[in-house]
Amino acid sequence: DIQNIGADGKRAPQLLHRSQNEGVHYLQPIFLDAAGKLLFQNQIKEETMIEAVQDVMEHLSIATPLKLVDIADVGFQIKFGQANLPHVGRGLGYLLPVVLLGLYTDPLCSTRCLKNMTLQEYTDRCHTISHLAIEEPEAHIHPKAASRLAHYFVGLAMAQRQLIIETHSDHLVRRLRGLVARAERDSPIEKWLLSKVQIISVSQNPSGQSETTISRLTPDGGIGTFWPEDFMDEATDEESNIYHAKFDKKDLMNDYLKTVIEEPGDEPEEEAMP
Repeated sequence: DIQNIGADGKRAPQLLHRSQNEGVHYLQPIFLDAAGKLLFQNQIKEETMIEAVQDVMEHLSIATPLKLVDIADVGFQIKFGQANLPHVGRGLGYLLPVVLLGLYTDPLCSTRCLKNMTLQEYTDRCHTISHLAIEEPEAHIHPKAASRLAHYFVGLAMAQRQLIIETHSDHLVRRLRGLVARAERDSPIEKWLLSKVQIISVSQNPSGQSETTISRLTPDGGIGTFWPEDFMDEATDEESNIYHAKFDKKDLMNDYLKTVIEEPGDEPEEEAMP
């Protein structure tokens, strides 16, 4: 009788199998349209657990359908498409517990309201707040999925979950910055992001002691007055280095291109068909 996901998430398959038909409530994830505009729907969805996991996975760009297959007198299998969970790579094995944990900690889990509701209606029904601590949720997953985890975590946090996320992913943090930058000025989602999201950087001082620095997002997508050292500047620094280094190879590249681009008329003649 599995009742929790386990500290390392290894019980996620058993927990999903046991709770697959239970009702669960979650905020429809924030998403970006084709033009990059931030869209936020103030609606709490009610689905069965298996349906909710599939819905969130699709939002995280995992389009392969998820299903549970019972095997008589043996147990069950989790499948993504036709492949078993152990055969689809580490990414999904790490991502499934993160998604399931967020849904399973719904304060109204197993309570069937039989309808979707507004975020305010949901909040009024809840009498508790769940607390989640997640270590490196981006491990082994595609950068696109890591970025979209920010959408999922914001939705969870707005729906009665308090989250502590330990991460080394600049993709996740950059997307948080991107969400507030894209949000309309003075909109509810902008106000929420500015007031609720904290970026806490942990560093070591010269005496070997750990120090924490807390910053908040700014309306233009910045991070207060403190920028974590050697974290989010790594990618931009490398791009800058590549940009300047290529000028030292300008002549070399011109010679290289001449050798790989065939001159007109150099194409080999095709043999005539018999």
